[in-house]
Amino acid sequence: MPNAMRSVVKIYVTLMEPDYARPWSYFMEEEVVGSGFLVSVDDTIRIVTNAHVITHGADIRVRRYGETQRFLARVIGLSHECDLALLAVSDPNFFCGSSGLRPLQWSRELPQLLDDVAVCGYPLGGDALSVTRGVVSRIDAMPYFRGASPLLVVQVDAAVNSGNSGGPALDTDGRVTGVAFSGYAGNADNIGYLIPASIAQNFISQCSLTRKEKQNHTSNKFFIVEQEPVMVRLCVLGVTTQRCENAGLRSALALGESGVLVTRVASNSCVSGKLRPGDVLLSIDQERIACDGSVAVRGGAERVHFAHAVTSRRPGEQVLVEFSRAGNRHFVNATLASLNLLVPIAEESYQVKPSFLVLAGLVLQPLSRPLLEALGSSSSDGHHHDTDHEHLHVLEALHADVLSGREITEERSQVVVWTSTLPAGEANAGYDTDLRGDLPVLYRLNGIQVKNLLHAAQILEQVQSDPSNKYFLLEFTPPNSRPGDIIHVVLDIEETFQANEIILQRSGLPALASDDILDQLSSAKSSKSSRRAGSKQRAAAADASSSRAPILLTGPSPQEQHTDTSILGSAAAIVDNLQSQKRPNGSVKKKQRRKRQQYSNSRSSRSSSAEADISSGGRQVDR
Repeated sequence: MPNAMRSVVKIYVTLMEPDYARPWSYFMEEEVVGSGFLVSVDDTIRIVTNAHVITHGADIRVRRYGETQRFLARVIGLSHECDLALLAVSDPNFFCGSSGLRPLQWSRELPQLLDDVAVCGYPLGGDALSVTRGVVSRIDAMPYFRGASPLLVVQVDAAVNSGNSGGPALDTDGRVTGVAFSGYAGNADNIGYLIPASIAQNFISQCSLTRKEKQNHTSNKFFIVEQEPVMVRLCVLGVTTQRCENAGLRSALALGESGVLVTRVASNSCVSGKLRPGDVLLSIDQERIACDGSVAVRGGAERVHFAHAVTSRRPGEQVLVEFSRAGNRHFVNATLASLNLLVPIAEESYQVKPSFLVLAGLVLQPLSRPLLEALGSSSSDGHHHDTDHEHLHVLEALHADVLSGREITEERSQVVVWTSTLPAGEANAGYDTDLRGDLPVLYRLNGIQVKNLLHAAQILEQVQSDPSNKYFLLEFTPPNSRPGDIIHVVLDIEETFQANEIILQRSGLPALASDDILDQLSSAKSSKSSRRAGSKQRAAAADASSSRAPILLTGPSPQEQHTDTSILGSAAAIVDNLQSQKRPNGSVKKKQRRKRQQYSNSRSSRSSSAEADISSGGRQVDR
């Protein structure tokens, strides 16, 4: 055990967390601490920790047991659904100077009830390593992340406090039986949760395999290409089911004591075209599904949600699915895979920046779980609701249809919602909180159905480039509304020019859209220009036919017009034009030279106590 403790590290993370309520800005940087431990991956020492410890980490450093130096680490693998991350340290000095530095070994089996465990880590209350002892009190399945599929979990009565996250739970032989990731936040003591060793090993093997595949595609004998972190997704069956505990329901379906009713099958799931609504799911790889939706683990000693039979496996594995249709039993093979959801449950990277688009002060964003949690922490009246999440629950109920596992389709790959309105004069007068408070969904733009946020930006550019168009016509559908319920928003295009100028000056936005939207628009334009390189006469005619100025400019002379006529053109070009026309003293230019990634002083989604801590110049938080 003493040697095992030497392999536990303390992790220091400097966060730069984006403010989803103001997606162009960041919260004040803060330092958090967590725990991790050394493992062997392909004969190389890596560090395992929790995903929530390092998410949004701008700087990640690790400190070995009993040492003082902090070493820079980088993320090489991540899974929000498993709440696991894999770190690498490049500095060779990290591995020197201690004969006890060795990777921990994994336990081979799921622990038994009442098995002894020792949870190691660096929780709040001190700087040195802490060890708490307890026993395994329950084996269950639950989502690790809000909106995720259930995964196997080990409950222990050892204390798991803030800062323990990512630390190992060791059995009596010093092997890792689980990874600490959560303590109970309710009114009960001595309840902590571990990620079982089998799930952590599955995550690591997927990271390793994916990195090898990428390396084979990018390998070069002259240089090494640094890879982006591998994002590991859980396998899902892609079906929605209903329990069949009612005797009358089972009788109508001609069921015995097993099986759940299939109510929906995702169009891009691994069983699409094989299962259909009305079927009864009986077993997965001969694991019988009870009428309450549970399967047996360890020979029936415990029962957990049947999703465990799928989420515990790797993408590409085949399973045998047994189901009943019209009283007849059938068997089909399914190749397991993850499912691309219409509303993501987590960020697609650990340093992601939210996408956004601002039109005459109307802020449009793709709906996601992180966005809901950010906006749900405070209601439209500005009051904080972190304790009971009442506003979050309201938003989740209103958008339940798209949050219930809806998949991406050709017609729609994102749900674009109206999240806020920035004051911008007459252009958006009357379009206030009463209209957008429940996040209405952008349905159509000038008669064109919106597929995603990029598509909305492309439609806006198309509309504004035609001089015959006078208005932007936006149609929103209120969440959970009746068919035909529409919120109409009409924006005068010329007034939108002026509104966008006001917003750029007042709000400190670097541009009226996020970098990813601007980059994709720019790439599309470059590709389009190259295809038209041989049609100079047609291009010249098109230029001559367009008399409308770029939408972010306010009527410069033809000699001063910038070549980018995009409604979402970069702020640098806009400010240069404004400076030459209106601000000879250069005040706008000075403002533009500020850092693009400014920290937001508006902290509506943080508690007042946190604000007091930050006012002192930063804070340290135990995760």
